[in-house]
Amino acid sequence: MLKNNYNNKKEQRQKQQQRPRDLKIYINPSGYRKYYDENSKSWKFTHRTVGQRKVGRELYANEVVHHINKDTSDNRYSNLVVLKKNIHEQVHKSSYNESNCCFRCGRGSHWSSSCYASNDIDGNEL
Repeated sequence: MLKNNYNNKKEQRQKQQQRPRDLKIYINPSGYRKYYDENSKSWKFTHRTVGQRKVGRELYANEVVHHINKDTSDNRYSNLVVLKKNIHEQVHKSSYNESNCCFRCGRGSHWSSSCYASNDIDGNEL
């Protein structure tokens, strides 16, 4: 009985991971993957959809989804982080070393996992 239950769960996972055959995908000139959403009848950015699922809500107008490894076609859950636009700009500034930048507040003095800032680098409340 346990083995049968395991096989059922395995089959369910495989079905969830399979892409529908009629799913339309293309990569735009900037290298971002898009897919056609049948429900809304529009093209959507894959990384934004993954980012929304990661935070569990729609993205706010002042939020963007950042590719940590800078590969715009790599939309793995672990490679994406949702940032405020001003923080995203700080991360991409040429004088900034992105690997040493906090994705939460935009400062270069610590990692996001140890960020306790109440304001971002521009003074906006987090």
